[in-house]
Amino acid sequence: MCETGASPTTISCSVIKITDRTNNTSAQFGAALSLLKDELVVGDPEGKDPQGTLTGLALSFDTVGRQKPLLTMPSGLNNNSVFGSAVAVSSSFACIGAPNTGTPSVYCYSQPLGPASMPSKSGAKPPGAPFGKYLALDGDTLLVAMDDQLIFNTGPLGVSGWSEQMLYVADPTATVTSVALSGSRAVVFSSSTMNGSKLTMLTKSVGDTWELNPQDFPLLSGYKIPATDAKLAMSGTNLLVTLEPTGSSNQAVVHYSLEAGIWSNPSVVLSDLAPVTSLSISGDFAAVGVQGTAWVLRRACGKWESQRLSPNPPSSVPSTFGTVVSVSGSKVAVGAPVMGDPSVYVFSCN
Repeated sequence: MCETGASPTTISCSVIKITDRTNNTSAQFGAALSLLKDELVVGDPEGKDPQGTLTGLALSFDTVGRQKPLLTMPSGLNNNSVFGSAVAVSSSFACIGAPNTGTPSVYCYSQPLGPASMPSKSGAKPPGAPFGKYLALDGDTLLVAMDDQLIFNTGPLGVSGWSEQMLYVADPTATVTSVALSGSRAVVFSSSTMNGSKLTMLTKSVGDTWELNPQDFPLLSGYKIPATDAKLAMSGTNLLVTLEPTGSSNQAVVHYSLEAGIWSNPSVVLSDLAPVTSLSISGDFAAVGVQGTAWVLRRACGKWESQRLSPNPPSSVPSTFGTVVSVSGSKVAVGAPVMGDPSVYVFSCN
């Protein structure tokens, strides 16, 4: 019940710390992660497989810290495969990026995860292409960015070599470094030496083909797109994007809602930030990561409230805390990949 003039309620959270127990992880444990309900998948692009090869790892946990059986490692991985550089989990699949220089790939595991879930592999990509570094997953739809290209699966992800649709987002000098996907819509950030930074909108049309929206992204008055990177997160009809106030290098997190097919009603939900490292949104909860700190946000009565997150005790916050965040329901996972004690912190908030 929303009452006129009522004071906002404080967000309170409990926290647990998750570390790997296989002794195979590196300081990069927690550099990538994805949370869905009570399932957390953590990437470690410098981890070792059970034989000690530096393949990279993706490990699965529940949100009370119990490690699940190891995922079946894809065949053919070798030293510096950087498997686990990106991870994304949906109700149908968990997809893991391995953007190594030899055979850049994405591997997808059918739900439920476990030893019986065997990985399928994307089709061949050119050696050296950054395929698998930036990806987004919603249900059984996967979006992968590769330089100036956006690649959507058109065939089932459970079958290796799934068919794909490719779109070119801008000019040949553009590089896509942030992607968000929900339902039949996507938004991506690209930077270009020819045309600068850009936010591009995409929609899935009749026939399940994706199309670029020719309209310019509707920026909030007084704000601009960051020159090097804008973080994005999308859930249903809600979009979060990092923008910069004109004349400032600080960043703000701006919320948009989808109205009649147009991203509308922009409002600043968090401001005066150092460069944002990660965004995530799930319903009325969202999370923001900045190197060294993180926030949880909750929407109530049309307004966003924020609470800074920190491990317990606060004096133990590593400098890499907030490198990546993921929210599902009222739970927030925060990565802290650091030499000596790489960890992931899971906050349960009210």
